[in-house]
Amino acid sequence: MKKKLLIVIIPIIILLIIAITLLVLYFTTDLFRTPSELFWKYLAEAKDVTNILENDNLIEQNTWKTNNTYTSDGDLSLIITQGENSSKQLNIATTARHDVNTERTYADATLKNGDMDLMQVSYINSGDIYAIKCPEVIDTYIGIKNSGLKELTTKYGMNADRVPDSINFNELLNNYKITDEQKNHIINTYTPIIQKYLDESQYSKTNRQLTIFANSFEADIYSISVPQDSLKQIITDSLNTLKNDTETLTLINNLNNLKNNANSDLTSTQEDITQTIDNMIEEISREEFSESLDISVYVNNGSTVRIMVNISDATYITYDNYNSSQQITIDDTTIVESNSDNENNVFNLQEENTSNVEPEKYTTRYIITKNEESGSVINKFQIIPNTNIPEVMTEIEIRLGNLQSNYMLNEYKYYINNTEEQTQKVELSYTTNTSAASQVDEIMELSGSNTAIMNNYEPEAFKSFMQNWWTNFNNVLEEKMNMIGFTEIEDFK
Repeated sequence: MKKKLLIVIIPIIILLIIAITLLVLYFTTDLFRTPSELFWKYLAEAKDVTNILENDNLIEQNTWKTNNTYTSDGDLSLIITQGENSSKQLNIATTARHDVNTERTYADATLKNGDMDLMQVSYINSGDIYAIKCPEVIDTYIGIKNSGLKELTTKYGMNADRVPDSINFNELLNNYKITDEQKNHIINTYTPIIQKYLDESQYSKTNRQLTIFANSFEADIYSISVPQDSLKQIITDSLNTLKNDTETLTLINNLNNLKNNANSDLTSTQEDITQTIDNMIEEISREEFSESLDISVYVNNGSTVRIMVNISDATYITYDNYNSSQQITIDDTTIVESNSDNENNVFNLQEENTSNVEPEKYTTRYIITKNEESGSVINKFQIIPNTNIPEVMTEIEIRLGNLQSNYMLNEYKYYINNTEEQTQKVELSYTTNTSAASQVDEIMELSGSNTAIMNNYEPEAFKSFMQNWWTNFNNVLEEKMNMIGFTEIEDFK
């Protein structure tokens, strides 16, 4: 399992290395004349593509919440459609409060039936204790202490080698980011490899009419075409360099282990990664390399408005950047060979397949969008499994408002439609309002005397307790859901 994960991770990292290098490479001269010089100039002037995954209001909101006493309330609505005239709706009300003086946080979610409260789950963070409570199951908080985690992991019979003694959640989020120093190291290390296999004849310049976000204009296009042999050499040389690039290997290893920290069987060492790199180099050298790469940079009025990457006419990646809107679109085409009548006939294995049936082709589309609207920063993620049926899709939207007069409004939406007729779909929306407060109702201080803390119990006893709690919780939840018409609780598990 570890090797399979590394085989997936290493190509992604290599492509990331190449992408970062291509996107930020910038020649020192300011006077660009050749297509190659203009290509690199406008590619480098594009915004950092990774910014599209960030929400600029998130850091401001988190900082404000840490340093202020506040209250928050929200409404969650879930609508499930299962047929033309059949739909069910679920409503949950939420509240939260934080006391900056005690540094405690409280939150709850209440299942509603009209004005009637059916069931509530609450949460408290007090010091290093994080706990939940469902009074309908047991009127006691159940939690875990964010300290002594290495000892706790060992007590439960798991490998604690890569488990920290406590988790710093802010550091955890920061560990996913690549620092400017790391980016510069990658650029300085891998730029010469890329430049070595490119020459002026591979660059070109054209222009055409372009439409982005409903805006039409003339654009100059600076392109480069990297043939199969050159791309193979770039990847091979990059992999050979990576084997001895301790700084980047450490970055790869940390990101991999951070992602798989909960499962020690999936963590890796630098030796594991190096072995995987050797296997990939051997495989690339042994097999015929059929991949090619084309990159085009679209420029309007001296600004980069689009970058398009074409990988072997099978995968197209388009990055649009105009005004305050950004969008990445990935079209991945899959060809499914049609079954011939003789496919499984052992007497015809050596015969030529004369079937005239064209193979089936479909394209899966992934769309990532970021824009600003009335002070809110909106991130949207869409997946369309088959562009021939665009109605079948999954969409997530996160809208975080900017901080105004110690008040913020956030909206979260989730939508999934499973049929072309839109008769089987799920629509979830959650809106929260948060505002500063001079003081809030007291938040209980948690301790071993009022909370069942996992760290304080023997594993078998706590496992038995939690199994009973979970069984009772599901029974209560099923009863309450039946009251509002959700008879199939399995839909939510």
